[in-house]
Amino acid sequence: MTRAEAEYTLPMRPIRLLTLLLVFALGACAQGPEMNPLPATSTPKVTTLVEVLPESARCRVEGSKQSRSGRPAPLVFQPQELGYPIRVICNAPDYAETTAVIQPPLGIGKAEKPDAILTNRLAGGALLTVLASDQDGPTRLTILMYRSHFPYAAERDAFYAGLRAQHDRFWMDMRARVTRACQTGEVSTAGGSSVTLPTVCRDGLANLGQQRADNLRSIEIQRRRATFF
Repeated sequence: MTRAEAEYTLPMRPIRLLTLLLVFALGACAQGPEMNPLPATSTPKVTTLVEVLPESARCRVEGSKQSRSGRPAPLVFQPQELGYPIRVICNAPDYAETTAVIQPPLGIGKAEKPDAILTNRLAGGALLTVLASDQDGPTRLTILMYRSHFPYAAERDAFYAGLRAQHDRFWMDMRARVTRACQTGEVSTAGGSSVTLPTVCRDGLANLGQQRADNLRSIEIQRRRATFF
């Protein structure tokens, strides 16, 4: 390369670099402004209110991650911090120790077809949180403790009949939701016919029926264990 050529070429380098940068900038403008990625969404924290009858009860809470020592009811905590499943164990004078289990969320939330999700989860073996306002936290849970001392057998039987009825209303509501999902075709119809429910419905109802039977059986056991004064 001659000196003249060198004198011509060297000054052009920054010009070429500037030109390339300008072309790149124009191309970016033509494509529109760069979109920042959406922030990662996290599961919203749920605050659970636990109400206990009798109100004089004290309860300890045991999660898979953390525990809380005995505290007077009502209780308020965030189940995600404790870790599912969570056992709420309550004690009160003249009542047997009573335990409620908060099961992992079923992911129903504000789904378009919550009954279908409930049915599918039950068919897969999910366990329900008894007497809960919902199956995704829950936001509210009621614990009805087992009374252990009565003056008369009639009073004992009346108490446990009422207890059984309140629990059974919960189970009948769950069954109605599963039945509705199956009747409206919100779940898979595989394995079904004009006279047979789809497989997911049969499995879901069977799981639900077993949980109900276990729950009501535990109430009857406590009725028989109650003593008189």
